Amino acid sequence: MSTMPEEKQEKKPNTEASLYVRACQGAMVFLVTVLALVGLLSLILPKPTVSEYEKRELAKFPAFSAKALWSGEWLRDFEAYYADTFPGRDGFIAVTAVLDDWKGIRGKDDIKIYNTNQGGASQPPAPVTLPETSAPSSPSSLPESQSPSGGESQTEDPSVSSQPESSSASSTPDAPPEVPDGYLTEGYCIVGDRGMTLFGGYRPVADQYADILTRFAGKVAGQAQVYNIVVPCSGEFYLPEKYQSLSNSQKENIEYLYSKMGPEVTTVDAYSWLARNTEKYIYFRTDHHWTGLGAYYAYVAFCRAAEIENVNLDHLEKRTIQPFLGTVYNATRDPRLEQNPDFVDYWITAPNATAKLWLKGRSDPLEVYPWSEGSAGGNSYGVFIWADNPLFAVHNPDLANGRKALVLKESYGNAFAPWLFANFEDVYVIDYRHYEKSVTQFVQENGIDTVIFINNSFAANTGFHAQRIDYLCNQLG
Repeated sequence: MSTMPEEKQEKKPNTEASLYVRACQGAMVFLVTVLALVGLLSLILPKPTVSEYEKRELAKFPAFSAKALWSGEWLRDFEAYYADTFPGRDGFIAVTAVLDDWKGIRGKDDIKIYNTNQGGASQPPAPVTLPETSAPSSPSSLPESQSPSGGESQTEDPSVSSQPESSSASSTPDAPPEVPDGYLTEGYCIVGDRGMTLFGGYRPVADQYADILTRFAGKVAGQAQVYNIVVPCSGEFYLPEKYQSLSNSQKENIEYLYSKMGPEVTTVDAYSWLARNTEKYIYFRTDHHWTGLGAYYAYVAFCRAAEIENVNLDHLEKRTIQPFLGTVYNATRDPRLEQNPDFVDYWITAPNATAKLWLKGRSDPLEVYPWSEGSAGGNSYGVFIWADNPLFAVHNPDLANGRKALVLKESYGNAFAPWLFANFEDVYVIDYRHYEKSVTQFVQENGIDTVIFINNSFAANTGFHAQRIDYLCNQLG
């Protein structure tokens, strides 16, 4: 009896299992090929230097050294560079943003909260550390950041009271550490199509901020009058009442800071002017900044405090850039904001003015038009004084009053400064985050008669901003 049929049956291959194995092998080969190809392309394709999507500079290829390689620093920096310049990275981020939108918690009344704190915990900023002794060295290189409008009626000037003298002065600090620009931001709140930052506030830094400005005002007393403007952000006015516990009162914080300011500093009540005009387009909805119109009301408040006449909007040419999706949209990628972009209005306050722009790392200025009219898209806010640079100077040949103003600011001051072109023959703007020389010496050498500090309430409560101002105004040079 033959056993051949049985032997053949035992050796018969399992067709389904074989096909499965081959399919897996093919998939692995395909995956490895794709990964190898993408990896190769990521090395040979041109590398972007800026992410338009995230509005920031990308990591640069690290300089090689045996010491950096041995310590592991070079590999860490290369990993950051590789991740930042990966092909199609902005596209992947856009897809991820749609998924991240699910992380928000949208309430029944059309509100969504985004917690931007790592680890989910709110940490207050550390106050400025002021050592008893030490001479400052050169500062480190800092990394670089449908509503009615038109002629607006003016209301009575809110009173600006004199403030009691500040507490004792502080000691000399070390040079500011190398830290990125930023604000004290506890998170974002989206209400309908409006995005807002949630305010934390930190009084120890507010105390120091007031003391720093008071000491500087004493240094330039007799030559220049010092003014201080702290600007509330939009959450103060547009956060629904039932959710106001999510954000501390900016009004109370500003009043507290002003109360600590010495009599050498004139405080400007921009808050009241903004509060009376909240139905107008004074803040962007997709960005944390105020609009040119919002800055106008702070300018009017300043003019009342300085006893000068403000320019009338009806007498100026208004221009518009649109659409504009700003920082709150970039941080949250909220689809409601994307569907309702902002626009940027700006007014030509000095038609014949000329300007000089000092870029970071360059000693020779560029001759430019006072407004950066090539700004567009997510950079539209840059139309105001060419965004954030160490020094910007504007001369208005139509004025011959000899008045010279200096504005010390973070980005909120950008929209404010152009209004001064109508009142001062020369306006200088210093972004203290990027300037690296003595402000006191600058005031003296350029015959400045008016110094204006303007910061949003977040910046006035952030240690880095206070330390930079103190270093440039009271220590350096």
